[in-house]
Amino acid sequence: MPEQIPWVERLALKKIEDCKLIQRDWLVLEHLGLCELPPSLAELDHLRELYVIDNLLETIPGEILALTSLVRLDLFYNRLTVLPAEIDRLTHLTHLTLNCNQLTDLPAGIGTLSQLTHLNLANNQLSAVPTELAHLSELTHLDLSCNQLTTIPAAIFDLPNLAYIDLRGNPLPVEKQLLNPDSTPGGIKAALAAAVLN
Repeated sequence: MPEQIPWVERLALKKIEDCKLIQRDWLVLEHLGLCELPPSLAELDHLRELYVIDNLLETIPGEILALTSLVRLDLFYNRLTVLPAEIDRLTHLTHLTLNCNQLTDLPAGIGTLSQLTHLNLANNQLSAVPTELAHLSELTHLDLSCNQLTTIPAAIFDLPNLAYIDLRGNPLPVEKQLLNPDSTPGGIKAALAAAVLN
């Protein structure tokens, strides 16, 4: 007798099949307890938005990294401990949401995601962020709250379009509160006045 596929995997497969059939450009796989993703996900090369929320993923699988047309990737409430270097394949991303995971480190390649405007890394275990984040010249929103950060690369505050940064809940020498200026000529550094962290 063939091994039965658990119902959550059957549901995920059905969602992927439906998405492929009607060529829908977004897919939601949430609250399914998935530890891995069906290989057929990689066939959705037209996909622009993927939401894999509240599952049990410990790393970003190759099936996601193959989806090079993605502009939005939401993976919050998983168990991610590592962000693979191959994340730099997703060059069209504008939104990357990774909050509420267990990330301890970020690859330098994240700085090559030149279209990124929104990056959410809140509620992880990051003790440092790479200076390459300062290469994200289109970034407008950055959430690093509730990590283990003791310093922030000063160059991040020079990002020309950064309008929102949240550093709350970190053991920083001088903890900054939520910054959300309505208008900040010269980037977020103007909002920080003389309080830039070194």
